[in-house]
Parts: sequence; C-alpha cells; structure tokens
Amino acid sequence: MRKYFVLQMKRLLRMLPPVLLAAAVLFGCLAAIYDAVTRVEPDDTKQAKFQVGLVGTAGDTYLELGLAALKTFDDSRFSVEITTMDEAQAERELIRGDIAAYVVIPEGFMDAALRGDIRPLKYVSTSGAVGLVSLFKDEVTSVIGELLAEAQKGIYGAGLAADSVGQDGNSVINRISIRYVSFILDRSKTYRVTELGISEETGLEEYLLCGFGVVLLTLICLPFAPMLVGRDPALGRMLAARGRSVFMQVCCEFAVYFGGLLAVCLPCLWLILKGGAFLAGTVPVILMVAALSYFLYELTRDLIGGVLLQFCAGLVLCFLSGCFYPVSFFPEAVRKAAELLPTGLARIRLSECLSGAVSAKVTLGLTACAVLFFGAALLLRYRKTTAVRG
Repeated sequence: MRKYFVLQMKRLLRMLPPVLLAAAVLFGCLAAIYDAVTRVEPDDTKQAKFQVGLVGTAGDTYLELGLAALKTFDDSRFSVEITTMDEAQAERELIRGDIAAYVVIPEGFMDAALRGDIRPLKYVSTSGAVGLVSLFKDEVTSVIGELLAEAQKGIYGAGLAADSVGQDGNSVINRISIRYVSFILDRSKTYRVTELGISEETGLEEYLLCGFGVVLLTLICLPFAPMLVGRDPALGRMLAARGRSVFMQVCCEFAVYFGGLLAVCLPCLWLILKGGAFLAGTVPVILMVAALSYFLYELTRDLIGGVLLQFCAGLVLCFLSGCFYPVSFFPEAVRKAAELLPTGLARIRLSECLSGAVSAKVTLGLTACAVLFFGAALLLRYRKTTAVRG
C-alpha cells in the first residue's frame, strides 16, 4: 500500500496550488462579508440613548434639583436622555418620533410626596411600542416604583420610630433621606456587570467569526472534489484481488486528504483565532470536516453532483447550526439540535479555542462524528468494490 499512498500524495501535490488559491479567495470573500456585517458606524452610537420627555417640573425646586442630579451623577444618563418640556410639545415630539415616551408629573406632586402621599405619574408612549420603549415601561418604571415605595417606608418608618422614643423625627427623616439619595445615585457600585455574550460566552463579533470559520472549512473542501469524485472502481477491485484490503485503501486516501486539509485550513484558522495558542484544538474540527466531506463525495459518482451535494449539505448544516445567525434566533427545537450537529460542535469548538477553554466533551463529540462518517464512507466503498457488474 506504500505505492498507493505515494500515488495519492502526488495527486494531492498537483492539486494543492489551485486549492490554496481557491481557499485564499474564499477566505477573502468571507472576511469581506464578516467586516460588512460587524462594521458599526461611529454616528450610530450617538443615537443609542433612550429619549424621554419630562412634563411638570417647571417651578418645582426639588424636582429640578433631582433632574439635575440624574443628568450629572446617575449612571442612567449614559442610556437615557431626559428633556423637560410642556405637554403640548411632548405630544408633538412623540408623534414625530423625536422622543420615545414622556412622563407627566402632576401638579403638587412633591408637596404630596413630602406628606407621604405618592401620586401616580402619567406615562405616554406610542401605541404598541416595542423594543426599548417597552423595556423602559416594564423594567425602568418598575424599578423606580420599587425604590420610591421602599424609600418611603424606610424614611417615614424611621421618623415614627424616632418619635416613639422621644427623638426628633424630622431630623432623622432628613438624615435618612440624604442616605437614600446618595445610595440611589451611587447604586452602580452595588452590583457587578457580567457580559454573557451571544453563546459560549462570546460576543456577537466573535460568534460570527467562529461561525464563518466553520463555513469556510466546509467550502474549502470543494476544490478537492476532482481528487475524490468519479474514481473508477476497477483499481480498487484489482488491489482487493491482490490482497490489499478496502480498509487500507480508504485509510490511505483519507490520510492524504486529511493532510491536505490541514495544510490549507490551519493557516486560515490561525488568522481567525488571532494566534496559534489553541490551534491544536482545531484539529478535531478539521478531522470531522474531512470525514464528512469524504463521505459526501463517496455518495456520488460524478463531479458536478459531488460538488453540489457538498455545497448544499455544508451550507444547510451551517445554517441550522447557527453559523450565519446567532442560534438564539431559532426555535427551541432547532437550538437543541444545533448543539448536536457536527457543524454545531465545530462552531462551539472554535468559540472555545477563541476564549481559551477547550472541553473534552466537544472533542469527544467531534471525534465520534468523524468516526461515524469515516465508517459510513468505508461501507460505501466496500459495496462499490465488491459489487458484481451485471
């Protein structure tokens, strides 16, 4: 089988230059698509704030002081921009879309609040508002309501407790009110922000980078089609008749093909992973892709059919695995299946290599898929080799 292996190596070396050229073109095209998808214009960040109008603060010193504190000290100023205006102006700007919502503070609100009577505020947004508008309504207003209710309980509870033991309740209320205000304005120090990312603890750009990397690996298999499709089974039958097993024939062909894919794909993955620290972790991915494409090529007898099957099957698997869109966009059933698909495991492994946490579970899954595809290709070859011509 040594001569057969050398023969396959010579075929690979003849094909390697055009394969490398095709891989470079594919890499450049996917890199351009990735850059177009992830590019963010600088002006877009200026429009990211949530515009809210506030009606009814004119002439109220306490409300104006509170609004000034929000605009100056509170962390919400980075995501919410509050503008004071009258109600007529707020209605016009809401209709034009200049603001997402506005809040009307009733007259005498602060005087009533100082007596412990918290009057309801009027919140106005467009009909059927979704996105950030509904987020502000459902989340931010609930937080404000909870803070007001709990602060009110604490302030007046402390005042009543002080009065019951003969102390100056007003003095206690003033001191605890200042404590509540300082706590609310400095609440960013009471929690920790953790970015969970899109999937596997990676952000959107890293996720798409790994997804496009899997797409690239499946497409790089296409230029190898002339070497693997349309072989005359007569040579295999002759070798089998001379005692060269079908298993050894397939092993020689697959070993050469896998080596060629390694030579082409490793430089691409080195660029995708921005370094070679975890490049060895991508070898099971290339092994699985090689076994999958070898099996698909074994299913066909003509070159065009093999290329079309490889192209369509690869893109469908990549799409279902979330390589083009975050897998969270798909229904629950598809999300669960994506983690079991071979291309889904490949995407997860590239994400792990990018984050520096390679798991044995994914390695085992990729290896199992490679063995399964290789075994299926071996059975197909055995059937072709031993078939009797009619």
